Amino acid sequence: MVHRAIAIGSGALSIVPYSGFLIIFNNLTGLTMKDTFKNGFISISVTHWIAMAIIVIMALLGLA
Repeated sequence: MVHRAIAIGSGALSIVPYSGFLIIFNNLTGLTMKDTFKNGFISISVTHWIAMAIIVIMALLGLA
């Protein structure tokens, strides 16, 4: 259970500014980091933290 929560929670770090995905995406679209970082942070980081919280709550209730 701990491994599952850590694996989901660590996905939140994939939006850091030096992420290869973000650099390639910005180069392909011609956008700047300022244009994409806010939406990327919300869509990747926040959703991973919510998923991790759900997994931890399910584990505490014995459902996972």
